[in-house]
Amino acid sequence: MTRHPRSMCRIYHATILFTLTSASIFLFLLLIPTTHASNPAQTVDENKSLATIKLELITKLEGDGYLDANQAAEAIVKYIASEDRKIIVQATKHSAWNGYISWINFFKVIAVLFFLVAFSGFISVIISSTWHLLRKIPPFVLQGLGFVICGVGLVVPQWISAKQSFYIAVFCAFGNWMILGWVSRAYPQLARELKKIWAKLKYIPFYSVVGFLVMIYFGVLARRYDSSLFGFFSAVGLSAMFSFSLYYTPGTLYLMMEKEMVDHVIFGHLLALACYIPLYKLMPELTEPFDIGIQYYCTIAMSTGLLIAASPFMGKLSMAIDRALLFVLLFFLAGYGYFFFNLKVISSIILSYFLLFVLEWIAYWGYRGGLISGSILVGVSLYGLAMFMERFSSYIVFRL
Repeated sequence: MTRHPRSMCRIYHATILFTLTSASIFLFLLLIPTTHASNPAQTVDENKSLATIKLELITKLEGDGYLDANQAAEAIVKYIASEDRKIIVQATKHSAWNGYISWINFFKVIAVLFFLVAFSGFISVIISSTWHLLRKIPPFVLQGLGFVICGVGLVVPQWISAKQSFYIAVFCAFGNWMILGWVSRAYPQLARELKKIWAKLKYIPFYSVVGFLVMIYFGVLARRYDSSLFGFFSAVGLSAMFSFSLYYTPGTLYLMMEKEMVDHVIFGHLLALACYIPLYKLMPELTEPFDIGIQYYCTIAMSTGLLIAASPFMGKLSMAIDRALLFVLLFFLAGYGYFFFNLKVISSIILSYFLLFVLEWIAYWGYRGGLISGSILVGVSLYGLAMFMERFSSYIVFRL
């Protein structure tokens, strides 16, 4: 089934308008005030010793590529006294499990297991009876109750537990989506009707709307709790708006996107990065919850789209050349950002994809001249890449 050119033009303009609006809202999310005290995992330890601070600084310099392993070891010996190093080693050996793992607790656990075996029949009767009662309650009552509990846990988690408020908020944040999935499975006709209503609009894909809602939902939570976890899933929602997603199965990582949305994946994420980088440099406290999601996930999404669009094997060669020129320009901009704006993670990811892009084009032109010439070119290129990585691998930084 083909669409009229005017209809395709409307779809294109509607998608562009949707992209610009979403980018504006994402920029607005960066400006929402945060609540730093709500996340106990991000509080600063004010009792750190000077030696510990020095060690963390040296480790950070090594991780960022300013020091190699030998220089870092020499700096530790030179700037940290031997007594302080012993104290730090002893502190790192201290485990949060100390006091829990003991023979007394071991016997207690074994005793509980024997009690469970002894009363397993009685326990199974209680569980089956409770499940039988729950099945008689209409699903919408349980679903509504679940939404209320998760809503309270998101808005005022300290009512449940002040010490564990952040973790309660995390559980409730994902609990809402699980309940929503339960609703869609319990009432499939409702989901079908929503899709039919949305299909009549024709201009914006349904997955873009879902991704937009995910971005807003987790973006507000990221600002509310100053949490990188919520910020990461907000970036996942942003990428889902342009059809990009990934999932992992044992041994395989899948990167997926709609073929006709490749350009939207590229330019949508490029626009998001263009909005993010100035704020990251001028007001880093505003972007901190989103740093991991944008610098890793969104950069990978954009680079994957460019690698596909610039491939000579994927479609028209003229279109691939246009995207290849864009990739080269982005490579130089990434190098500039690496050295002058300290955007090491973003630049390193783009550089890694650019090396794959160069190898792809070398293989394309090499094998056009025959199997032997192509194999020689690819072999020389891979050997050169290995030498390059051996010499300059410390400059490729994947840690914030």
